[in-house]
Amino acid sequence: MDFSQLAQARYSVRKYDSRCVESEKVEQLLRMVQLSPTSVNFQPQHVYVIQSAEAMEKLRLCTPYSYGAPLAFLMCYDRRRCWYHPNTGKPSGDLDASICLTHMMMQAADLGLGTLWVNGYDPNLLRQQFSIPEIYEDTAILFVGYPREASRPARLHEQTRALNEMVTIL
Repeated sequence: MDFSQLAQARYSVRKYDSRCVESEKVEQLLRMVQLSPTSVNFQPQHVYVIQSAEAMEKLRLCTPYSYGAPLAFLMCYDRRRCWYHPNTGKPSGDLDASICLTHMMMQAADLGLGTLWVNGYDPNLLRQQFSIPEIYEDTAILFVGYPREASRPARLHEQTRALNEMVTIL
């Protein structure tokens, strides 16, 4: 399937089966972290791979949105490694980490895995549960696993705004 078809077929999975994701596939997803473009190629991202039963249980305490996924990636960035915009002082970390997550999400779809990008979590509890150092800023959680046979896109998945509402051609 070409990229456009892959992007159209991918959806946020909210029903996972219990199969573990093979280590080779986890490695392929992590390779996307290395290959993703970042501002000035500073590569500030830091990923926590959450896959043990104990770690997943800790994560479930931080968010109600795991939907039974057997694997998660907590994407953070290192504040010391970010590029900072010279005019605004804004760090590139969230953008860089989001690019990595997007690459991982699309790679997962290509591997037959489902994903769910989650921002709905308790950041303080997350930092506590996983002893995240102060130098790291959390960006999002990407849940990953094999979709259950009954998994379907949410009803709003197919709805898109008209391009003329989102695009200005100058």
